[in-house]
Amino acid sequence: MSLTDLRNFGSVDPVNMITSSPAILGYARERLLLCGRIVAQLDDGGFDAMLGRLIKQPRAVIDAVAAAQPGTWSEVRAIVGQTKKREMVVRR
Repeated sequence: MSLTDLRNFGSVDPVNMITSSPAILGYARERLLLCGRIVAQLDDGGFDAMLGRLIKQPRAVIDAVAAAQPGTWSEVRAIVGQTKKREMVVRR
């Protein structure tokens, strides 16, 4: 993902985002773009923080969030929690 991609999604300060969390550069471009699209569609502010939290989730969780098409960060958090609970039950 480039600085331009981050700006286009709504990052206020993509340089700061990368310097404060350089691990973001280690994620696959496709994962970054998917998470960026999800967060850009949310009605809440705080793109950089939300992207930083979402990108760290397991891919199954990110896919569940994308499929649900949430409108707020609260909805994202609820989906993340539900998906993680389901995965824990399946693993038992």
